Amino acid sequence: MKAIVITEYGGPEVLALTELPDPEPGAGEVLIRVRAFGLNHAETYMRSGSWGKVAQVPGIECAGTVVADPGGRLAAGTAVVAILGGMGRTRDGSYAVLHDSLRIARPRGRVCQLGFLGGLEPVAGFDPIADLPTSVQLSFYGSAFVLGTEDFPLAEIPLAEMITKAEAGRYRAKPVRVFGFDQIVEAHRAIEHGTAAGKMVVAVS
Repeated sequence: MKAIVITEYGGPEVLALTELPDPEPGAGEVLIRVRAFGLNHAETYMRSGSWGKVAQVPGIECAGTVVADPGGRLAAGTAVVAILGGMGRTRDGSYAVLHDSLRIARPRGRVCQLGFLGGLEPVAGFDPIADLPTSVQLSFYGSAFVLGTEDFPLAEIPLAEMITKAEAGRYRAKPVRVFGFDQIVEAHRAIEHGTAAGKMVVAVS
């Protein structure tokens, strides 16, 4: 298979196109021929080494078709989307962002620390007694830690319904830009320069 690999930690230029052996699906796994994949800021952190040791071929989400399912649940050619969780990595962030958000919240207001892109830095040294204003509520949601677990099964996410509504135009779900497979370095640069302005997708020919 052709793949994009991290040759070493660094900037977008460390990403390289290469050929790797086709993977073999194990028990409970499905082999997917990827047709397109979305880009997230998380991939830039993986590439730069900010999250420590990561897989050589980065990726969090994709769309494609089933090649093989040893369990026999999905027939070859079935269109699928895949979401990868478990990104328990750390990344330097800003404690001031959380602190200031709490300070400007209205009485009985709520602040949610969404995602884990900031690592533990936003809450390092956080003192709930001193830093959490009276009556303000603070919560955290990290999809990478819970999606796919027994308490938050992916089967409960109405993905098929969401796709149908997007195709019907009820959701504005089109990517702001689609890159070719060989434009991965350019795509990463767009993310780092803050010019993405929405969801970007890489198409695999």
